[in-house]
Amino acid sequence: MHSPRQFPDHYLCAMLDKAEEDFLVFWEQRRSAGMNHPLTLIKGFSLGLAIGLGVVLMLEMGWYQRADMVAHGKMNAWVLLIGITLIAGFLSFFYSRYRWEMNEQHYQEISIKKKKLSQQSDQTV
Repeated sequence: MHSPRQFPDHYLCAMLDKAEEDFLVFWEQRRSAGMNHPLTLIKGFSLGLAIGLGVVLMLEMGWYQRADMVAHGKMNAWVLLIGITLIAGFLSFFYSRYRWEMNEQHYQEISIKKKKLSQQSDQTV
């Protein structure tokens, strides 16, 4: 089995394609700017709000009668609103971290591939 930092020989191509080159340039600029980019935070927050909207819709449709009775009888609307906001904030934070880690891993893989390709071309010359 190969270690995470090594690629099998059949994985390497003759050169990096345009998308990989573009990603290297993009990620070199983005990683110097910092981790919390507003776009990823907004995507995560909207995902959390969508989940909260699903909860509200299930409560309003009366899908589960017992939960509906408890929600309308004992629960304050502010508690539900604060809960949805906390869920949205939580998902926003972790979505941002997840995307950062995935892009960083992809960047590392392409960088290693580029280094191996340059070493191979140096050996053949």
